Parts: sequence; C-alpha cells; structure tokens
Amino acid sequence: FQLYCERVAVAVGYLSIKIFGIHTKVGGLYAYELGMAFQITNIVRDFKEDLNNKRCYVPSEKFIEHGLKKKLSDLTNNSEKIHSILQEMLEAANKNFKKSDYLLKSLDQKKMIGSEIMKLFYKKIHGKMYKKKINYIFKDLVDIEKIKSEDWERTIQVDVNSHFYFTKRAIPLIKKSQNGSIINISSTAGILGFPLRSPYAASKWAIIGITKTLAMELGRFNIRVN
Repeated sequence: FQLYCERVAVAVGYLSIKIFGIHTKVGGLYAYELGMAFQITNIVRDFKEDLNNKRCYVPSEKFIEHGLKKKLSDLTNNSEKIHSILQEMLEAANKNFKKSDYLLKSLDQKKMIGSEIMKLFYKKIHGKMYKKKINYIFKDLVDIEKIKSEDWERTIQVDVNSHFYFTKRAIPLIKKSQNGSIINISSTAGILGFPLRSPYAASKWAIIGITKTLAMELGRFNIRVN
C-alpha cells in the first residue's frame, strides 16, 4: 500500500515541488505528506466504484485486523467493518494533511499556491467523509438528471480547474528552461465515455482537450505537452 501511494500521488508531488522551484528536504517531506493525504482520500472516495470494477486499494492488513477475508463477497457484506476501515484511513489522511500544514510554514508560500489550492479541494472531499456515518456504498452511479449541481461543480474543480492553476503556475518556469515537458493524466473515460459518471467523463475529456490545445500553444517554446 505504501509503495503504491508513493508511486502515484506522492511521485506527482515530488515532481511538482521541483516545478514550483522548491528543492529543499522540507519541500520533499511536504510533497510526501500531501501526496499520501491525496491518495488515501482518493482511495476512500472511490472505494465503491473500484469494488464494482473488482478492484480494491485498501491495505490488506486492514482486512486482517478487522477479521475480513480478501474476498469481494466479504467486503460487500460487512458494511460496519468496512466503514471502520475507511474511517481509519481517513484519520491517517488527516494526520498527513496536518503534517503538510506544519511543513508549509518553512516553505516559500508564494511558490506553493498551486499545491495549496489542490489541498483545499481535497480537504473538502475528505471533510465530507471524515468522522461521518457513511455507508460505504455512498457513491452510487447515477443518471445525469439526478446529479446534484454541487457534485458536478466539485468534480470539475478538482479534475479540471486544478490542471489550470497548476499549469498556469508551471508554464513560466518551464519557458525559462527553453526545453520542457508537461504530462497530463486523463482516463479511458476521456476517450470512450463513462455511463452514469458524466461529471468524471466530462472532466477527463476536458483534460485531453486542454492537453492538445497547450501542445499547439507551447510548441514554439520547445515545450512538449502530452
């Protein structure tokens, strides 16, 4: 589990912190803590969706601690135990958030605007689940006419607006190098669509669109965008 998180959101954090112009040990620690908080929040938020796709990113030791077998049938029939596990994970993420807040005090905060905006978005997601009585089936797939406006807007804020703020901050720094690369991560939902997940699909199509557009805009500066 630790290695998985380090290779996903934490790895992105390590790359991002350098783009922001931070090259200190404290900056690396900040990136680690924030990356762990983001990834754990993602795992809890997407638990039901992943389960529907026969995937599970919850650490196996959590199942052992709570007396669960690593079987999908065991996960779907033990809502109270699953709820406890997810809350334990959210508690760990909360500690990561707090550590990142503390480390931020030792960094140039003007350079950290992009990551702090992302933190605000993720804290809102985290706060909707942390220390709340939630059914772990809380994220049902729904038709577009049943989607709440705030849920649509939150998805766009996290999945699209964050790219805008991050890229806007990074481009001037990359231009100075006269040879750089921007890599955006979308999803198959941005190519094939995703029934009953229209906010997510729309956000991933948007990432592909902005990626292609920036590739045309920034090519003359010897900046690759993929």
